[in-house]
Amino acid sequence: MMSSQEVFGLDRGASHRRVLRQSRVVKRGERLEFIRREITPVEVVEHKVSICCGGREFIATSEMAECFLRKARLTVESHSAELIPILHEGGLELLFIADHIPFSVGTVFEHNPYLRES
Repeated sequence: MMSSQEVFGLDRGASHRRVLRQSRVVKRGERLEFIRREITPVEVVEHKVSICCGGREFIATSEMAECFLRKARLTVESHSAELIPILHEGGLELLFIADHIPFSVGTVFEHNPYLRES
């Protein structure tokens, strides 16, 4: 068995010009070939989430709903108002989110300032 110094050419007695693996050298003007591999199709299951705001319902992916919810919660907690983008099945929308405007994100989060906890 060879030591790691011999394998990597670090042994003082070994030739420093020793090639461990022969690689093909491409000459100037030579064309490189692309070898096409078959790609097995992968079925991606996207979970859809309903976002209700301003009397409208938007269907978005769970990733987009998470991004929207994160920004909307920060806006509500800071008692400010912002236009928050959401990419849904119908395209791109800017939703006006403020502390006094009710909205919901699926069954995960519901903000309704008119309902008081008893």
